[in-house]
This record gives sequence, C-alpha cells and structure tokens, in this order.
Amino acid sequence: MKAIIRLSTTQDFAAIGKVITDCYSALAVQEGYTRLELEALVNSCSPAAVMERWASFRTYVAEVDRAVVGIVALEGQEIAELFVSPDWQRQGIGSSLLAEAEQEIAASGSDSVFVWTATAAAFYQRQTYHIVEKANCNGGPLHGRPTTRLAKRLLS
Repeated sequence: MKAIIRLSTTQDFAAIGKVITDCYSALAVQEGYTRLELEALVNSCSPAAVMERWASFRTYVAEVDRAVVGIVALEGQEIAELFVSPDWQRQGIGSSLLAEAEQEIAASGSDSVFVWTATAAAFYQRQTYHIVEKANCNGGPLHGRPTTRLAKRLLS
C-alpha cells in the first residue's frame, strides 16, 4: 500500500509522538538503551513536547489509511528527524519521506543535505549519503552515545 506524504498540521502532534515512541521502544532492546534513557525518550514524545520541540521544523508525515506511519522534519538543509513506525519499516516509506525532504531542501536552493543519526547510518548510506563525521551525542536523553553525521550532494 502506498503512503501519502503531506505537510503535518497541529492535529498530527499526538500521532507523531506515537510514531516516535514506538520507534524508541523498538530500538530500546536492539540498541541496549537503559530504562532511564528510554523513559527520557518517551517523555520527549508527548504532544506538548512534540509541539514545543518541532515548532521550528518543517515536518511531513506519511499516511496509510489516514494513519500517520512516518515523519520527517527539516531544519534548514538538515534532516532533523526521520521516523517510520516499526510495523511499516522496510516498505519504502522512509525512502519516500527522505525523497520529499531532499526535494524541499533542493527547492530552497541548497545543494547538499545533512543528517545526524544514532541508529540509521546504513539506511542513509543506501540512499547515497556518505559519512562526514562520527561523534558522541552531546545532549538530550542519548548524551554520550555514538552518532554519525552524513551528507548527500543534491542534483540541481
């Protein structure tokens, strides 16, 4: 089933928070997050927290049967966030959201796009991104955990 990609609205904040919470919960076991790290991540996904944190982002959602199943948030020429509900992963939704983000960034006049990720470097590399830098998260609930910055040159 094909997802519809559209700009998010304030009506989507609860659904966005659920997608992010579901992703973090699935990653907790896979990545070995502590209980405190997972609690901090889940607390950052309430509708109020999403609205506050995401106010400066341009955000798109992927919908299937009117349910939000993925999101991508842009901040300038950066992919600030990209999440796909675990039940919908590996079905092209992340790639579709990323393509929408790249088109938006290219339309703004940028010739490159950047992203930091703690868990999805392989996904971005499959999308022709290359590693620019490796570091540790310097803030937030995953402070100190390894993260990777990737970049992609956009076609004009």
